[in-house]
Amino acid sequence: MISIDLDSDDEPAFDISNLPVDIVPVPSSKPPNVGVFDAAIRKLQAKNKITCSLAMTETKIRQPEGRHSMDLASTATIFSVVSLKENWSLPVGLYFFDNPTLKDYADGVAECLAALRDADVAIVSLNTSGDAPFAGLSLAQQLGAPVAVTDGDIIILSPTFPNPRDASPVFIVCDLERSAAALERHWETSTTFLDRAGNQIDYSFILKVWELNESNLLDNFEWTVIKKRLCYEDENISKTMYAALTYLKELPHPDFRGCDATLTFIKTLDRIRDIARFETGRVDVNEWGPVVSDLVGYLAGLKSADGAPRFRALAFNLIASLTSLREIYREREDLRAATPRRFCLNRPRETLKKLRAMEENGRGLPTGFEVYAEVTKFIDAFE
Repeated sequence: MISIDLDSDDEPAFDISNLPVDIVPVPSSKPPNVGVFDAAIRKLQAKNKITCSLAMTETKIRQPEGRHSMDLASTATIFSVVSLKENWSLPVGLYFFDNPTLKDYADGVAECLAALRDADVAIVSLNTSGDAPFAGLSLAQQLGAPVAVTDGDIIILSPTFPNPRDASPVFIVCDLERSAAALERHWETSTTFLDRAGNQIDYSFILKVWELNESNLLDNFEWTVIKKRLCYEDENISKTMYAALTYLKELPHPDFRGCDATLTFIKTLDRIRDIARFETGRVDVNEWGPVVSDLVGYLAGLKSADGAPRFRALAFNLIASLTSLREIYREREDLRAATPRRFCLNRPRETLKKLRAMEENGRGLPTGFEVYAEVTKFIDAFE
């Protein structure tokens, strides 16, 4: 018998042999593994010919003490459909893994896509969070996307992989904001990127801005205004940081010579965030397409000075996502009212809201039983 979360005396064990009949068990080498919710599939069938994205998200769960890790799950991966034309989302699959592999994730994607295709649900894209372990280049290759890496360069022949049920293309779209933030964090760690021309994109300029911000070496009206704006910034890389670097470069301040490539990189991240946050109106492909093409061309020319493999995966997330959105809007006029933010919804937030609240309130990570209970409760309440 496989069970999880036996650390609580007042909580029933979650035993896969006692799952309700509306769960279709899916074989896995990493027990326990739940599968696709038949109840969710039936509710989607009742909606009749809907167009959605398939979103996957992962949450860590508690393990009981004194048990071997292979006997128990350490993560729960939730697959959900997100409507691209209406304002709703619904969990359709739940998988418990311990130390999951790319094949585990890919098998989960295939199982969900097959069940959704049989229910006449059209899946346009697969969405991942952008900084999760299953996001990026390796999963795309595992799913069959025509992607190649040669001498550090990422070549994307198409940002799609074939739906296993009917071979229709499924676009890859990561959460753009989280992908941009992940690339920014990697830049902070590695300190230096290179653009296509070999110019250094140096994080030390950011550190110098903060050092100058905390000193009184500059005392004029323009810098005082920028300093006040910087104090309210939650992120290092922002419109205000761009304004600060531009001002110091044009002053000219001797410590900010040669920061042009860094300014271009910051501006690129900012433009990506603007696209991710676009929420109103229809997408104008004639205006939007060239902007995205410029961003993709710039990102494709970036390199990490230390040659870290993680950089390629992070760059791929952004390149593939922007390319996918450009192609979707170009090919599907009926989806131009679906904003990039809707494609980037990587979870039904209501489903995990209570679980996150538990962790924030000091209860620690949720148990597998709690994840399962919240997911099934969400499905039961869905209309």
